[in-house]
Amino acid sequence: MLSTDFSIVAHWLSGLESYLPAILVTVGAALLFGCGVSALCAPCREKDDIFHRHVF
Repeated sequence: MLSTDFSIVAHWLSGLESYLPAILVTVGAALLFGCGVSALCAPCREKDDIFHRHVF
């Protein structure tokens, strides 16, 4: 019973082997996009008031 289940899982994983690079690139791009959007949408707080007054 266990060997049958393992062979089914192994067959399923071998079918996904050709899609693995595309999946990894998609996940990486989604993470990069999510981090970029969160960085743009997050409010920027200046910790140094003197620097903030001179620059802006």
